Amino acid sequence: MFVSLGIYRLRPREGHDITEPGFKMPLYPVMPALAFLGSLMVFLGLDNNAKIGSGIWFLIGIIIYFGYGWRRKVDA
Repeated sequence: MFVSLGIYRLRPREGHDITEPGFKMPLYPVMPALAFLGSLMVFLGLDNNAKIGSGIWFLIGIIIYFGYGWRRKVDA
């Protein structure tokens, strides 16, 4: 779901700091929203144990992501 929403953030950067994107989302304004809604429908169809498990993995991923970024940050 978050990857689908991330397209809205990346697309305006094309031509500025992303010179030649390797992939462009077809039907740009509509397709990321449809992909998000489709992913959300699949997620909502899961049982509660699967939702809890995916939430735990999401939190572990966030901790690793920010921990890695904190250790690798460059002081300006």
